[in-house]
Amino acid sequence: MSTIASVVVDRLAGIYLPLLHPLSSCCRYPVVVCLERQTGSFQPLVTTRPPVSPDNSTEIVIPLCSSDLEPLEVRCLLDSEKPGSLLEMYLRVTEVPCTRADGIVLVPAARFVTLAYIVVKFEEINLMFKTVRKS
Repeated sequence: MSTIASVVVDRLAGIYLPLLHPLSSCCRYPVVVCLERQTGSFQPLVTTRPPVSPDNSTEIVIPLCSSDLEPLEVRCLLDSEKPGSLLEMYLRVTEVPCTRADGIVLVPAARFVTLAYIVVKFEEINLMFKTVRKS
């Protein structure tokens, strides 16, 4: 990646919360996007199947830190807003173990859902909407 592209990515990287919307109208699962190098466009990252893990856990998490375990910056906050409390309000935050050469550390992560879960929830909401419209 060129130096200019690297600077642009560094300036964009971070966590963007829907602070202009009431918390009650927001989904607490993150939307993850990446910058596609060739086109320069953002692409959503979704998973269609639960992960396969040795302990049969199906929880998917998105680390809220860089590969150096530095916290991702929460973007577009007012000086009076605290990133930690807002993350807890807008996301389902948990801690997950991360194995490093010097041992295991806990890193903050946001719980994520599969595309199948989103489709099921959308169908439930759509059914409720149709039921309300018929009444």
